[in-house]
Amino acid sequence: MDRKNREDVLKIICANPGIHKVDLANQVGLSWSSVAHHLRVLERDGRINLVRVGRTVHATPVTFTRALAGHLALVHPGTRRTLALLFSDVRGHGATDLGRQLGLTRKQVRRHLHELVRAGLAWTDGAYHPRYYATADGRAVVARLRTIEASPHEVTEATPDVRTP
Repeated sequence: MDRKNREDVLKIICANPGIHKVDLANQVGLSWSSVAHHLRVLERDGRINLVRVGRTVHATPVTFTRALAGHLALVHPGTRRTLALLFSDVRGHGATDLGRQLGLTRKQVRRHLHELVRAGLAWTDGAYHPRYYATADGRAVVARLRTIEASPHEVTEATPDVRTP
């Protein structure tokens, strides 16, 4: 049973690189402590990377570079991933526009945008109503996310080399 649970955890990590361990526990249906145990074993066996971003820990397949794993942790499934995907547009976006598209408040969107800017995945023109644009690293992460979403079970391919956040 232990081995099956560990393989289930690994499959979810491969399908959702950068997943937070609490989200992982919810998806696999195990307690948080059981998931923490499986993560330690998988990391010890060299099958995953655990990346700390602030006070949170995210898991990625070992095939990802540490830098890419750190970037993916910032754009975990949900709001930040959606924001990162929107950055592929060269015209840039304002927080209000993004909020309308995502059904979020401008304040929520700005918080995520500031994290992306701090990580070097985006930049802003600094105007009174700033527009946000993807950096080269941000575009590389967006390309990788699209590859993952197109074929989530094929995460073993080579990854682009990006800077550490």
